[in-house]
Amino acid sequence: MNKRLRKWYSGHINKTNGCASGIVDISIKQTVAQHDRSGDKGEDIRTIVFVSKEGGSCMKEKKHWNRRVLSFFLALAMVITQLGVWNAGKESVQAADTVIYQEDFSKSTDGWTPEWSVGSDLTTFAVGKNYAKDNDSSLNIWSKKAQVLTITHEVSAVEEGNYYVSLNTYGGSVNSGTISISDGTTEQSADIGFSDGLTEYKTKNALTVHTGASITIKVTVDLNEGGWGYLDDITLTRADNSNTDAYMTKTFYFKYTGDGIPAIQFWKDCDGNLLAGKDENMAEIEGSSYYCMEKIAGKNGWYQIELKYKKDGINNKEVGFDLDELSSEKTTKTWLKSYDASYGTDGVKKAYENIFNGTYDDPAIIQDDYETVVSYAAAVAEEDNAQVVKDAAVNVKKVQNLDDDFIMGMDISSMISELQSGVVYRDYDGNELTTLDDICRFIKKQGINHIRVRVWNNSYDANGNGYGGGNNDVAKAKEFADACRSAGLKMLVDFHCSDLWTDPGKQQEPKAWKGYTLEQKKEALNTYITKSLNTIDPSKDVVDMVQVGNETTGGFIGETNVSNMCLLFSAGAAGVEMYNPDVKVVIHVESPHKGTMVTWAGNLQDNNVDYDILATSYYPYWHGTLDNLKQQFETVKNTYHKDVMVAETSYAYTLEDSDGHDNTVRVGNNDNGADTTEPFTEQGQATAIRNLINTVNEAGGLGVYYWEPAWLTVGNTKGLTGDAYNAQVKENQEKWEKYGSGWASSYANEYDSKDAGKWYGGSAVDNEAMFYPDGTATPALHVWNYVKTGAVSNLVSVEGFDSALTQTITAGSDFTLPDSVEVTYSDSKTPVAEAVTWDEASVKKAGMSKPGTYQIPGTVSLSKEITRGAYKGKTSVDVTLTLQVKYANLITNKEAVEFGRGEYFTVDGATFKGIPSAENAKSGKNSMGWYGASAANGSVTYKEAITLEKGTYTLEAYAQGAQSDVTMQILNAEDDSVLFTGETTAMTAWGDWHTPKVTFTLDKTKSVKLRVCVEHEDGGWGAVDVLYLHKDASSSEGKDDTNTSGSSSSDSSSSGSAATVTPSDDTKKDDKPEQTTESKNVTATTASGEKAEVTVIVTKDTAGKVTEASAEVTGTKAEISADMVSRIVEAAGTDHVAITANVTDKEGNIRYTVTADAKDLTAGNKLSVVVVDKKTGAYKLVNAKTYTVGKDGTLHVNLAAGSDYRMLSAAEIKNVEKAVLKTVAVKKTTASIKAGKNTKIQLSSKLDLDNVKKITYTSGKKSVAAVDKNGKITAKKKGTVTIKAKVTLKNGKTKTVSMKIKVK
Repeated sequence: MNKRLRKWYSGHINKTNGCASGIVDISIKQTVAQHDRSGDKGEDIRTIVFVSKEGGSCMKEKKHWNRRVLSFFLALAMVITQLGVWNAGKESVQAADTVIYQEDFSKSTDGWTPEWSVGSDLTTFAVGKNYAKDNDSSLNIWSKKAQVLTITHEVSAVEEGNYYVSLNTYGGSVNSGTISISDGTTEQSADIGFSDGLTEYKTKNALTVHTGASITIKVTVDLNEGGWGYLDDITLTRADNSNTDAYMTKTFYFKYTGDGIPAIQFWKDCDGNLLAGKDENMAEIEGSSYYCMEKIAGKNGWYQIELKYKKDGINNKEVGFDLDELSSEKTTKTWLKSYDASYGTDGVKKAYENIFNGTYDDPAIIQDDYETVVSYAAAVAEEDNAQVVKDAAVNVKKVQNLDDDFIMGMDISSMISELQSGVVYRDYDGNELTTLDDICRFIKKQGINHIRVRVWNNSYDANGNGYGGGNNDVAKAKEFADACRSAGLKMLVDFHCSDLWTDPGKQQEPKAWKGYTLEQKKEALNTYITKSLNTIDPSKDVVDMVQVGNETTGGFIGETNVSNMCLLFSAGAAGVEMYNPDVKVVIHVESPHKGTMVTWAGNLQDNNVDYDILATSYYPYWHGTLDNLKQQFETVKNTYHKDVMVAETSYAYTLEDSDGHDNTVRVGNNDNGADTTEPFTEQGQATAIRNLINTVNEAGGLGVYYWEPAWLTVGNTKGLTGDAYNAQVKENQEKWEKYGSGWASSYANEYDSKDAGKWYGGSAVDNEAMFYPDGTATPALHVWNYVKTGAVSNLVSVEGFDSALTQTITAGSDFTLPDSVEVTYSDSKTPVAEAVTWDEASVKKAGMSKPGTYQIPGTVSLSKEITRGAYKGKTSVDVTLTLQVKYANLITNKEAVEFGRGEYFTVDGATFKGIPSAENAKSGKNSMGWYGASAANGSVTYKEAITLEKGTYTLEAYAQGAQSDVTMQILNAEDDSVLFTGETTAMTAWGDWHTPKVTFTLDKTKSVKLRVCVEHEDGGWGAVDVLYLHKDASSSEGKDDTNTSGSSSSDSSSSGSAATVTPSDDTKKDDKPEQTTESKNVTATTASGEKAEVTVIVTKDTAGKVTEASAEVTGTKAEISADMVSRIVEAAGTDHVAITANVTDKEGNIRYTVTADAKDLTAGNKLSVVVVDKKTGAYKLVNAKTYTVGKDGTLHVNLAAGSDYRMLSAAEIKNVEKAVLKTVAVKKTTASIKAGKNTKIQLSSKLDLDNVKKITYTSGKKSVAAVDKNGKITAKKKGTVTIKAKVTLKNGKTKTVSMKIKVK
């Protein structure tokens, strides 16, 4: 190579020379520098060095005036040249632009997809006629709620060139906004505003794309509450391609495996033809500038840099760049390779050409092969394929660009109590993991790097009995911290700031803080957190995150006011900082599908809470889509600049139970939601986790914690029946009580009587664990490692069957059984139609002319070899087709059935959300919902009159919620008076769908209207969906059924059907065709060890399904033993058996009877007693006692003679109680009398006084009017007074009603 002068370009004045402030006197000095590069080592390069005589560290040498003049002009020439280079680094003035796409919204919004971060209720997204640029039309946006609107549009197959986007805006009450264009890899954006005046905004920098690319235009607007605006003339333009001064951009990739930092040094004579797209990663070494390449997250050894160049300038003779390696401290550099079009070897020249003009849009160089340009995407794909785990346990698609420090977390809070209960965990080779240290080391090998542990203040009663749920206190948290330290794991401490579970529905203060003022709570919280952390991790090397509160969406430590909650959050955060300022503070919410993350990010910012991370729970059967979660994350990060993560998630791998306590996800409960997209198998569980990790990573989230992957059964009940099952459940219950290894123990009643005190028991998530019931790790546990590499399994499992196995038809219609069933295997997403054979006898018995549910068994052949899962080794599988036959819905307006439009309804009450509500739909997209911070009531009436002929009918609907009651009514269409009212149904929980109903009989043709009534307590909420009015079965027989009561709330829907309606199950016994009744006698052992004969009567329908079962036992004591229950259930073939104990005197005369349902007779279950009215069958209250089924499974009661009693579950007695309380009302709420006269406060005639223990009357002003113990009111002097009647029921519940008296 010829010797030449190599000029270096630093991109700005070299400030380290001290001459940047102005050139006063300059000399020229010629020196010799050695440039160490391949092929030029040791060559003399003559370099001109300009040295200032004045100021800084410039050399001060005396020179002749003529040399100073010469130096001055040379320097001036250099400055002018330099200024030209500066200007070249800026965007050049564009030539005429070509409009590629323009939307003026003159006709519609078609082609633009809106996404609302909170929801589309009470929003506007439509063409408007105001504030348009050309006085035509514009896009009008508005939201009643504060939220972020994102709209997008794609322009496909554009030509190569530089693109810009612009728009005009007008509006108000908007936080911020952006407009951007992207080709999928690079994005250019501009901030936009909304003000009083049409304003144009345009992207400043060009998006450079190649021919055939697609460009996505995106507009994001962060609206305040009531925010509004107009958008117009969204325009995509391409700069004139003949403009050779326009810059092109290209991302250059480099595979580097050294310990330093790869960087680019541009040649000095690039003269603005080639430069870096960004300046922020520049480093200076010995007066030269190096642009550091950016490491690509999740791509081992890959770096990138954006190059900015002029298409016709990059081939100029002196244009080029060097690829260098900088030391990690950026203090020294090592030359790797030079690239240009003129001086290099043929290989270098070709590589240079391929970088800028080659076939790859993503040119890449791999270290040590410097003359070969490859596609970055192809190279990464090849690497990914090489990393994929072959012959894996499950299939897992690799998560791209996954950071090494992405949190792979687990909440294992129950594990100590599990170990204490005798649970044994095993690795994949069957080796026992006997200690907490063993388990932590094992899960770390599976890819886990973070542990989450909950902490309660004092989860014990005064006698040291734990409340359960792991009995997690500070002492246990320290054990976890020590184990994490030993395994090399970090820990998140989750302070619930209570003595037991907190969640959106309960945020109770600890016992010790009961009655505290807000200031006292702040002080106690601050001290408690600091002290606890110093105990848990005194060395400060394990705990790196602390959660102040758990799922605090609706409250915290008893406070529900946002300002008060935020004051407590701040106090807790200060406590964390006092312990260790490096520890991150986490605030934890839930329900991201309701926009709670964005809402709370705003609340926390408005109240100046100093925290680091906003976390959410994400359970797919409750919390919406992954797309919504991603949008919530991105909005919080971009708008509020806070880190985000998922603090809780889980997914079931089976719907079977293994400990005798119902699971959260089970058949008929949380198992068929629209967002529950994966089958409940090991593969489905792994896929669900992988997809969540991918979403969080794409949104820039910190990580994901899996909730309780090791909360197993303490004794496996799978496969057990009868006595063996009962014995195992009893053993489990003893462990739950002793070690706290169930979700709650009976001792928790003193702290949480409404929830834990009623429903205490075992694990509700043993089927969502990542260990089998025997403690062996499931294949899904591999997912935490597999997401980093990808995994391909050769094992095949059955992942699911055709949804057509549950079908609903209208009575009397034709139905043909399918000749095949679609089976989904784990090796393909495409189902396979497999042959099925149906049981002929069951097919013949199935009647389709009357409502009912028919079970038709069949056998499906499997065409693939099954090597994993529940069907491993099988060639066929037994399936059951569930056929629901229903009457036609007499509400013919489908939009009204699913609350699709509000115009069909009359709404009375402010507690209701707008109809339609896009939340909590059971079928379709909408429902009718309500929420109120304060107690309220109201109704929604379907306006359209429906004419019904003489007969019996039922109106029902689906309903869910909490702290709410739903009642169905039938109105007279002529005057809207109430004709029939069903029984009140209590709402229990999210996702727990009930069917409130009213059954009524018309003796002649009549037009009616339909009404849904709602009454709720403070914070009550809920939703109703799918109105269903239909004939009752008795109607076809012409029977005069005057029963107008609705169903009990315990009759919740559990069907997995995709149908929109469920048939009434009120079909009467005597109307069912060909029913058979059989009687069986069994011998059972009483609690005292004696033998007793029990008669079991079973009624079955034509399909052989048990429709009714009862049993009677006679003795001198009111007791039902566990052995009796077991043998009765076995004989009946169902646990829904009404068992009646006939209690006799010594002569054998029946003194009273007690009836209980077999399903309620489990050890520890609490029951209440009612009297059954022998004439009407109505329930009447008896006392305030609860009767607990003993630990041996025996129920003992002792009651007064002369009555028939019924034992009810907690949910059932609550319905009775609420129905009675509803009848507590006064006949007249106001009255006027003269002084000296008398009147009486009279209670409603609907109130059955048999339910009442006592009534107490009081006067608000005795001087105006007095009231005696019988409710007699005596007026004394002129004035107004309120007379109250406090009604105490026999079960201890009270209700006070009042009457206002005006004395004349």
